[in-house]
Formats: sequence, structure tokens, C-alpha cells
Amino acid sequence: MRLSTRLTAAMLAHAFITVGMLAVLNYRVFEATDVPNARERFQRYPRGLAAELEAATAGLKEGVLELQAAPAIREIVRGSREGAGPAGAPDQHLAVVAAQCARLLAAFPILLQCRLVGVAAGDRNIVRVDRAAREGGIQVMRDTDMAQPGADGADQELIRRTFDVGIGEIFASGVEVDRQRAPARLSVAAPVRSPDGAPFGVVVITADIGPALAEIAASGTVPRPILLAQLPRRMMFVIDEHGRYLVSPDSAGELGLAVGPSARLQDDFPGLTEANWQIDEIGPILMKDRSGQRFAVGFANARLVGERRVVIVQTFPFSAAASSTRTMAITTLIAGAFAVLGAIAEHASAHDTAPASALQHGHETILVVEDDPLVRNFVTSQLESLGYTPVAAANATEALALVERGQAFDLLFTDIVMPGGMNGRELAREIARRRPGTRVLYTSGYTENAITHHGRLDPDVALLTKPYRKVDLAQIIRKALDATPAA
Repeated sequence: MRLSTRLTAAMLAHAFITVGMLAVLNYRVFEATDVPNARERFQRYPRGLAAELEAATAGLKEGVLELQAAPAIREIVRGSREGAGPAGAPDQHLAVVAAQCARLLAAFPILLQCRLVGVAAGDRNIVRVDRAAREGGIQVMRDTDMAQPGADGADQELIRRTFDVGIGEIFASGVEVDRQRAPARLSVAAPVRSPDGAPFGVVVITADIGPALAEIAASGTVPRPILLAQLPRRMMFVIDEHGRYLVSPDSAGELGLAVGPSARLQDDFPGLTEANWQIDEIGPILMKDRSGQRFAVGFANARLVGERRVVIVQTFPFSAAASSTRTMAITTLIAGAFAVLGAIAEHASAHDTAPASALQHGHETILVVEDDPLVRNFVTSQLESLGYTPVAAANATEALALVERGQAFDLLFTDIVMPGGMNGRELAREIARRRPGTRVLYTSGYTENAITHHGRLDPDVALLTKPYRKVDLAQIIRKALDATPAA
């Protein structure tokens, strides 16, 4: 076997071994850095939605407590004790309460209704102010519109639960979702008592949180540019503390989730129980849905009006998360193979076109600043083979420390883009301030924004663009050393 054939075989074997090592290293770096970041992103998304949902109901508790303490309501209670009865309260007091209700509806666009319900009046509405369904205007209801009993079964339960709360507290109902009517209603109530503590009535405000829930349901998939593939579907929905859906999963049953009248999260994920979402935030946890497909599932709790808990649920197909790691490994192998084989071809080309005797040599000392250890070792070895004395630093801090210690050098050869807060241009300026006349040669693979001006190099800049051959390194190093130092 000819020597050239043996050398070619050895170089190819070295290339494949290097590619394999790069793939393993890259995967380990991905596993150590991106996986924790992905977990944090998974947790942060529903956490942000929960905060937005809480913000949508912020201020309602203070609003209903302010209405409860209104002097006009105290006058209505006093008139009732004197025998007039709630329905016989003076019109001016009823008008004042109605005006305060109207101000609440104007201040909180999510409010649908504000009422004063009298227990002594047979659970009738004493005052009722509504937001018009179509126009959005505020309407004070007339006595004839409130002739019917104001409390149905749900109202009677709300009144009973409201009188169980303590002084200065409120009762927040569960979110009522009527599939036939659009609004998802949340009622907030406070008790009104006589001076002797006897129940008189309750003040109730009712909010429509349907739009906020709809935004959560629509937030699952983020639009992407047309040239990029769509990301796997993330599904977001909302449950109450018992697992009942307030925002249901996809009605088409996409991703294996239930099709049809599934009422609870536990129906779609049999491994879940109410204990899973009692913690304010949990996930991601791996879970099978009832069709057997695996999902990453996470929860974030939101407390509406600071009282009633609802849960933001996020699901993501596990197959999509697993495929991303496989894709990363395959692309690393392909990219690594092209990079190494390209380096071999370029190395061979450099040897063919530039014999060792033709390379320009020197004896000067060169300060090499490069954060990538592989590149740094390559550069120093090439400079040594050309007769120079390299002094290496991994970043700007190390380079400035060498300058402070009095290290002598004839040329600063620095990468432009480096970690640590100081890039190559800033390092060169700092060294020039300390040692005027320092010769500088830059190197970078990112020249567009780092060192060019209107698409052209600045006149005082010497740049060696990565990747480069040994002959290019030898030529530009010699040129930079022979150039007249900057003033």
C-alpha cells in the first residue's frame, strides 16, 4: 500500500472518530444546559397565564367591600328595622346604591351585573344594575323588572355561603360555565347585616371571565414564519379545583385527548387526582392519556379575586420533546462530518499550494486571545511552527492581567466575539490606552456587525476571517507585524 493511501485512510479514520466525539460532547452540553432551560420555559408559560388571569379579577374584592360599606345601604338597613321594609326604602337611598353599582360596572369592564339582594325581602333584588349584552351600556333595572324572585337555586346557595364568611371577608363563587350561554360567570358577594348581626341581604357583583379563558385556550400554538416548520401543538386549558373543565381540550380530540363530553381532567388523564394540583405550581410530569399516548403535563394555580382557585393546565406531546434530541444528535453528526472533512480537504489544499519553504516565518512574540480552547491550541501550535513565540489568554481579563504583569509582545491577535463582558475591539482599545502603538490583528467568524462599517472594514482594522489556512495565517501575521503601528 502506498504511503499516500495509508495517510488518506488514517486521516479519514481520524475524521470519523472526531465527529463521534463532537456529537457526544454536543449532546452532553445540550443535556446539561438546554434541558433545564426547557423545564424552566415549560413552567414559566402557565405561570404567566395564571398571573394574567389573576390580574383580570384584581380589584373586585375591594369593589364589593366598598359597596357593602356604603352609607346608603346602612340607611336602607335602618329603614327596614323601622318597619319600612327593604322594598319601602326611600328612593334616594336606592338611587345612590344604584349609582355606586353603575360606577363599579364602569370601572371594571368585565362586570356584567351588580345587585343588592334582600333576605328579608324574600331573596328579591332590591337594587340591580346590568350591562347590556349587545351595546355594552349600563342599565339600572326598574322595580317592574325585579318583581320576580331574585334568587334561584344558585343564588340561594350563594347567599347561604356568603353569610358564613367573617367580617371584612367575601365569598367568591365557582366559575359558572353555561355551554348554551357565552359568559363564564364569577360572582363575588359580601354579607349585609343589621346592627344586631341579623342577616339583611348580600351585595353581589358578577364578572364575565370568558374572554380571559378564551385567550388561554388560544395560546397553545405560537404562529411561525412560513419557511419554518410549525412547532408541535401545546394545549392549554383551565380546570376548577375539582378537575372540571372550564376551558375544554380540543373538541376534535387532537393529540389523543378525549373526544366528546369529557367533563374532567381525570377523565382524559386517569393517572391524575385532585392532589396533583393542590400545589401552586408543578410540572412537567410525564403522564399517559386514556389512549396511551405520553404527554408532559404541568399545572399553575390562579386565585381569582384572591379567593377561588382555578388551575392552568399545559400539555405537550412527549414524542415531540424526544424527537428534538434525536434531531439534534443527527444534525450534529452531519454538520460535524462536513466540518471535519472540509478541514481535511482545506488542510491538504494548503499543503499542495503552499510548501513549508514558501510560508513566511518570524521570531516575534504574539499575544493570542481566544476563548475556544480548540482554536486557541491550534493557533499557538501553528504560530510556533512558523517560529513565533505565542502567549495565550482565554479572555480579555486574562489578557489584561498579562499586560499588567509586564508581558512583552509585538502583536495582539484577538478574537472579536468573546464572553466575559469585554469583546476584542474593547480589549484592543484598553491595551492601546496602556501601551500606545500596539499592533492589533483581529479574527472572527462574525464580521457583519462586529467590525465592519457600512459593509466595509474600517481603514485601521486588520482582520483574519475564520476559518483560515496556515498560509493565510502566516501571510497576515507577517503583514500585521511589518505594518506601521497606529498612532
